[in-house]
This record gives sequence, C-alpha cells and structure tokens, in this order.
Amino acid sequence: MKIKKVFLLCLLTLLLLGGIGGNVGGHGNIYSSKAIRALEQLIDSQGNITITSLESLLALNLLSSTEIDTSAELAAILTDETGWASGALVVFNINPILVGASILGILNVGVNDSGHDVHYYGATSGREMFWDESLDKLILDGASEFGDQTNKVIISNAGAISYEGSAKPTECVYRAPSDAYLPVTNPAALVTVAGNGAYPVLDFDANTDETAFWKIKIPSSYDGGNATIEFYWHSAAAVTGTVDMVADIVAVSDSDSENGTVVSTNMDVSTADPTAGDRQTGTGTLTTPFVAGDEVKIGLRRDADDVTNDTLLGDMRLTGCQICWSRGI
Repeated sequence: MKIKKVFLLCLLTLLLLGGIGGNVGGHGNIYSSKAIRALEQLIDSQGNITITSLESLLALNLLSSTEIDTSAELAAILTDETGWASGALVVFNINPILVGASILGILNVGVNDSGHDVHYYGATSGREMFWDESLDKLILDGASEFGDQTNKVIISNAGAISYEGSAKPTECVYRAPSDAYLPVTNPAALVTVAGNGAYPVLDFDANTDETAFWKIKIPSSYDGGNATIEFYWHSAAAVTGTVDMVADIVAVSDSDSENGTVVSTNMDVSTADPTAGDRQTGTGTLTTPFVAGDEVKIGLRRDADDVTNDTLLGDMRLTGCQICWSRGI
C-alpha cells in the first residue's frame, strides 16, 4: 500500500474527528460500505492510497460499532449495501449487540470449509447450543426435543432419552421351540424336523388343548401399553383349515405369588397354507398385560375344543413366537 503524506494526514484527521460514518441512536460510530466507498473516492490512479481488501480497512480501524438496539437502526446502515467487492454487507471490528432483531431469509455463518464457533445461550447459566468449528460438532448443553408436539424424542439435561407418541421404538423378544418349558398336563410335543437344516418345532394336537410356556423379564423401558404376539407355524400335513391359539399370561411382580393369576387372550384366527411346511404368521394383541420389571410366563395354547375357529385336521407346528411392546425410555 502506497500512501502519500497529504492523504495520510487527511486520513488521520478523519479518524481523529470520529471517522466517516454515523452515530446511531447514541451508541457510537458505525461504518457501512457507503462510508467505505466515500473513502475510496480518495484513491487515485497514481496510487496515492491503495486499499485492496477488507483486511486493509480493518487494519486501519475504519469499521467500528458498539451497540445496535433495534432492527430499524440496523436497517439504517444496511441500505444499498450490495455489490461491494468483498461481498460483505457490514463488518464490525468488535462484537455488536443486536437486541430484538429478526432475520428474514438465509443466514450464513462463515463460508464452506471455513466456519466459526456459534453459541446460542439459554436463560439458565451453562445451558447452550454450541457449534464447535474446530471439532465440526454440535454440542447441546441442555434438554432438547425432536418431532412435533405429540410424537417426539426427548433428551433431558442429564442426557436421558425418552419417547412420546409414534416416536416410541418397538422392542421385541423372540423365543424358539427349544426355549419352551412344557407343563406336566397336556404339553405340546417338542419335535425335530429333518430337512435342510433340521429345526425344532412344537406340535399342537388337533383334539387336545396343548400348551407350551416361555418366561421373559419385562425391561424398565416398557411404556405400560399394549403388547403384540406373533407366532410362526405351518401344518404338518397338506391339509387346509384354521387354528385358534390362546395366549395365557402370568405376570409376577414383587410380593406376588409365582403361581399367579392366568389372563387368557384369544389370538386372531390363523389359516393354514395348503402346502405342508409353508409358514404362516398368526397375531394377537395383549391389553396392558404386565408392568415394567415383571417376570412373565407366556403360554401359547391351541384351543382344539373350538370347533368353529379351530378346523385344522392334524398337528399345528409352531416354529417360534415373538412378543413386542413400545419403549417409553
């Protein structure tokens, strides 16, 4: 940068007198690109003053601000600010304070591959949302919610996650025939079926109400709502018909008898595939069947006495079952 004495003196005089700019609302001098362009009028083709970049202006301390209280004050210095070579609208050499300002449109902080730290502070000390430029990481120090007012994921100040509405995830427990324990009276028959990858099944007779049980522990994350059961099965022979399965639930909490009350729920009637060995899926809904922390005995029983809904001739072969519920936390 070449500066002749006469222009340097003029420049220093301007700085000492308060610079080129305006006093906004009694809050100090604010310099816009209009003021900068006025200064650029001092530059001639002979190189008396050559200012080639925004950094040059900042080095001369031409841009300054203390406080802007209203959007009107800010608007007053942003008029006709487009088209300047740097692409900047207004540049401050200290942190301005904007009170009650609204930004309508796109807000860019920094440029791609060259960003800045950004802090959003809450009303409580230490609570903030912070974009850490050096780590490329968003840090939330406080509670947050994702979703709408009804269906959402909630993260507490301590980092605990909970769910509401349709945002609740589903948790399922699968049990195989080999996991079952069989009652002394009228048990289903545990059989191994030969073939490609021999597999265990539970055979439920067409003429006797046979049962198999499994035991699970309900986690603390259970939301207390309904549960669903799926059971996977096929006909042992190439016959058609339907099966009527019943879920027998015994939920045991602390201080309850282990030999507690059985709550029975009919599953939806399921129809066999006419091809022997082709799998079908039966389903059913359990209405608030237990509470978090319960030990639960889940029985599946074929209601062979129901001649209306259970019409399959021959064994119903169960290959597995699954129980699912929603998580609240």
